[in-house]
Amino acid sequence: MRYGRVSAGGLIFLLATGLWCAAALAAQSELPRPVLLLKRIREHMKSRLEQVPNYTCLETVERSEQVSNAAKFKPLDTVRIEVAEVDGKELFARPGQKFDESNPAALAKGGFMANGLFALHARALFIRDTARFTYAGEDEIDGRKLVRYDYQVPLEVSGYHIVVPGRVAVVGYHGSLWSDPQTLDAYHFRFVADNIPPQLGVVDSGVEIDYQNVTIGGAEALLPRRADMIATEASGTRLRNITTFTNCKHYGSESTLTFDSAEPSKKK
Repeated sequence: MRYGRVSAGGLIFLLATGLWCAAALAAQSELPRPVLLLKRIREHMKSRLEQVPNYTCLETVERSEQVSNAAKFKPLDTVRIEVAEVDGKELFARPGQKFDESNPAALAKGGFMANGLFALHARALFIRDTARFTYAGEDEIDGRKLVRYDYQVPLEVSGYHIVVPGRVAVVGYHGSLWSDPQTLDAYHFRFVADNIPPQLGVVDSGVEIDYQNVTIGGAEALLPRRADMIATEASGTRLRNITTFTNCKHYGSESTLTFDSAEPSKKK
């Protein structure tokens, strides 16, 4: 038989390899369930993000502000731009025009804008592998039972920029993700900036992003559905952008916040 021609040394090697594999599997099975589940979620999400084809969506941004001591946010305007992920990069354009901008603020009349919402935040967590995760229990969101993991991305490996006119700073950030323990898809993310330099005039900044399954080019992709971002300026004014992504179709990392000093156009 074929195996009869394997040398004794070869048999010892095969046996040793088998014992090593068995020991590795046994050691893995002894890991706490949340650790094993996180490993599966990260591998699954990395695979899903790497397989997403180039695509574009319509991004609608409803901008509002809350002046210090005001009871609620006051609508400012609505910005509509097209956003595309092409070869892992985000590009922006006015609807129907050519994608040639990497900064959405260039397409808005001043005010508070952000990029990185489309896919770059998720890529930082699952492809760049820069975050430290901690299991935080289970929650129910929109009727779906999800597991929660908190994470921390330190400054030295962060690609998260905050930009104001004439100034820019890279900051670390922390947050949470919520994933379906059955499908392993991550459906909800929270990101909060850490230790923002005071010279930027921004006290805090955070965003929550919901994901959804969308058919792109005949394949199912996990894409952003809605993002809610709030930032507080040193003056006490809070700025809010509620962003929705629609009309996603096939297009055939660094995150940046931009605070423009120009006055946003007023909503009619």
